[in-house]
Amino acid sequence: MMTASQISIASQKSPHSSAVREQLEKILRWEPFARADRLSRFLRYTVEQVLENPVPVLKEYAIALEVFDKPKDFDPRLDPIVRVEARRLRSRLREYYESAGKNDEVLILFGRSGYTPAFTLRNLKAVDPPPIFKHDARPPRQNARVKGPVALAVLPFLDLSPCSDQHNLCAGFAEELINVIPRFPGLRVTSRTSTLQYEGRAFDLRLLGADLGVECVLEGSVRKDGNRVRISVQLYSVSDGLETWSRTYERELTDVFAIQEEVASAIAGDLRTRLVKDEQPGALQAQTNVRAYRMYLQGLQHLRRAGAAGQDEALSLFERAILQDPNFPAPHAGLANAYAFLAWFREMLPSEAWPKAEASAQRALLLDPSRSGIRAIAGCARALYQWKWEEAEREFREAVDHNPSDPLPRQWYACAYLAPRRRLDEALAEMHQAQALQPLSPAIQCHTGLIHFYRAEYEEAKELCRGALEIEPGFWPAHWVLGRTCLAEDDLPAALDAFAIAEQGCGRVMAMSGYVGYCYARQGKTEQAMELAENIRSLSYSTYISPLHPARIFLGLGQTAKALEMIESACSLKCVRLAEVLIDPLYRRLRWEARFESVVQTIGLPAAELEPQRAAS
Repeated sequence: MMTASQISIASQKSPHSSAVREQLEKILRWEPFARADRLSRFLRYTVEQVLENPVPVLKEYAIALEVFDKPKDFDPRLDPIVRVEARRLRSRLREYYESAGKNDEVLILFGRSGYTPAFTLRNLKAVDPPPIFKHDARPPRQNARVKGPVALAVLPFLDLSPCSDQHNLCAGFAEELINVIPRFPGLRVTSRTSTLQYEGRAFDLRLLGADLGVECVLEGSVRKDGNRVRISVQLYSVSDGLETWSRTYERELTDVFAIQEEVASAIAGDLRTRLVKDEQPGALQAQTNVRAYRMYLQGLQHLRRAGAAGQDEALSLFERAILQDPNFPAPHAGLANAYAFLAWFREMLPSEAWPKAEASAQRALLLDPSRSGIRAIAGCARALYQWKWEEAEREFREAVDHNPSDPLPRQWYACAYLAPRRRLDEALAEMHQAQALQPLSPAIQCHTGLIHFYRAEYEEAKELCRGALEIEPGFWPAHWVLGRTCLAEDDLPAALDAFAIAEQGCGRVMAMSGYVGYCYARQGKTEQAMELAENIRSLSYSTYISPLHPARIFLGLGQTAKALEMIESACSLKCVRLAEVLIDPLYRRLRWEARFESVVQTIGLPAAELEPQRAAS
């Protein structure tokens, strides 16, 4: 089975326009394109423009208006939607030609930049792939260690599995390696998006080095056979294109995430030993305390699992890793992320979760100031718990500026600060940047969909959530956002289905209860809605449950005074989801209520934003 890197072009011969149109329709019938309306429109528009115009001029502004229905005052400097969707389109086309279109003769291809497709014919008789690197033959040189920080580029990993169906696994290894390398003193790495353009292309290695400003390039491949995976890596010098180091790692594929992190750390450690001359302190403590590192990896594994039991086990493992080695920063960072996640998604008292999250974040930063993602946790605590919005923005901006290539601070900045303050254009721009940095993250896909939901762009929200589920089918937050989107569109049966899947995934009965009760109320199932509200009230005597859950049910029942009472109670407890009161359409009917406006002012959100919402309603 040929991959994209094995495509052989037939002497630049161009197919007839009718063959191109036939190929276009074939691609658009492929299921991943058929489900992605915007990508399909993008592809059709660009192809037709080239076929119908001798000298097509495909500009970002025109595409934004014609394909993405942007207004005439669209500014591509503020909204990168066309650039982001172009990357997705290139990736989706590559997936098509690696799978359903592996035997197609007509190729529709996009270059590394611009939006003008090229049409050519593939020589299906070709078997040998073109060389990945082209360079002059020179005598091998002696391997020499390099002084100072060594700049590396990590190319997209090749899938050498028998069925060529491990694209996500390959992307995960490359992405994890890019995240891990900067933690090792003396090494730095370019962003994933800067190397994505070279996937499946022949190029001059020296030109790549000059283009990206790197000294070395790491190429890798993944071969999965049964329950074993083999990861091979080769290091090349850009000065002469010669291989200077290679190694193979084999593992049992028991847990993908843990193996990705373990192997990435091993590769980064080997690279540092080979490339950096002077030993410097500060590399991952896993090199000196294996037990602590293993507990940390196990904690990550449980944190990524669905359900409360897995998250509780993650907390325990992080704490045990800290007992093993108090100066190991990773488990402190793990605790900070875990407590922030518990405050955001689960029933944990805010006054318990946020101080613990912030304390763990501060400890992690004290031990390793390079962890920009953890800096954003302090911003979340300022915004969502302390309601100190100016301080929060400073924290978020510092986190983003500290490491612009880390998508996590951008994600938190968009969702925990910009969106609650109704700066939704800026929030979407940050999420697009995060998407560009980590295209295969289901969380980033899902939260970009959440921003579209806040903007009342429901089709875009659903498409992104479905994309997140393509990447990780069990990713329950995507079902949660899908349910809210269906609710906003008044599709109550679809909303209930989505909330049921999300509830099963998150493992907490009350997490989706407010939305389910709201649906029941809107369907006229008053008894079921009231029964659910009573269950919440009974459980709240023994455990913390956010008053916003019953508030949603009372809103569905039309009991405004009771809903406001619950919202005021949530305000006194500083419930994290109060940050959504200006952007969640569920609260639309409360905009004229003085008590609601008082809550908005107490939280510190811009109450002036209520006026245009009232006018729009």
